[in-house]
Amino acid sequence: MPIQCLSAVCMLGVVIVGMLVMTGAINLEQLGNAVWRGFLMIVIVLTALCVLKVLLLPILISWLVMLKHMIWWAVIIGLAIVTALLFIRMLVSKFERWLSPQGNHSKGKP
Repeated sequence: MPIQCLSAVCMLGVVIVGMLVMTGAINLEQLGNAVWRGFLMIVIVLTALCVLKVLLLPILISWLVMLKHMIWWAVIIGLAIVTALLFIRMLVSKFERWLSPQGNHSKGKP
């Protein structure tokens, strides 16, 4: 399937270039220069990707391991914060119930 798609795209490109040459929108010299520039661009990009892959792959792998550990610590810290907030909420509600029958301290009436 991908080969058929690539073949169809290439055929469409050939037809479009042929139509541009036949209508005189570009001449053969411009077409040759464009093809040469495109070829050079592809070669330069592939070469850069190969060089960067060798240089950046170890760095990216170490970052991935570090991020994995950071995510675990973030999950643990998040769970600890949620647990602490629930515990504080429970204590506040217990103290509210304990203090309310003793007197009406919150309204400020004598």
